[in-house]
Amino acid sequence: MQRRRRLEQQLGAANSTGPKLTTADVKTLVASLKDIVATLADADPADKAAVYRELGISLTYNNDGRVVVEARPRVVEVRVGGRIATNATQQRCAAHRCQ
Repeated sequence: MQRRRRLEQQLGAANSTGPKLTTADVKTLVASLKDIVATLADADPADKAAVYRELGISLTYNNDGRVVVEARPRVVEVRVGGRIATNATQQRCAAHRCQ
């Protein structure tokens, strides 16, 4: 039972993202994103697509002019044996048919 608790604590520490953001931190982060929006607006379409893919964002342009934006948060899976997979590693693995 002690081993299980120790392993659960280690898992919790591995999944920890650090201290929580304060309101001021969030405001600063949002303000800094304005520069990113301007940069992406002027970016090469292929570079923009790569950034969106890395962020898990997909855009669908409809014939009627509507744009559907979907965001898929990064998923982390922990398996027996300690294997950790993210969406990016799952996509690479699927492309190479590995398990």
